[in-house]
Amino acid sequence: MKKRRIARAAERTPAPASLKIISFYRQHARRCEASARNAPNEKMRAELSKMADVWRELAADHERMAREGSDLNIHIDPNLKGWM
Repeated sequence: MKKRRIARAAERTPAPASLKIISFYRQHARRCEASARNAPNEKMRAELSKMADVWRELAADHERMAREGSDLNIHIDPNLKGWM
């Protein structure tokens, strides 16, 4: 019985709101990666690469929790659209 619940949880597709947030996190990871490529020095490249890693981890964690059916009550401020 427990194996079935785990298998079903792994098969769940995240809700559209979760997918939007996951996409938001991944987009910021890509922006950090692009900024790192254009950074003027190694220290800045390293920091931006770390930031990209954190955004990717957030996306992966959010996706995992959404697939497990966790109650995710995260709201993206619509005022952030100007820099998304």
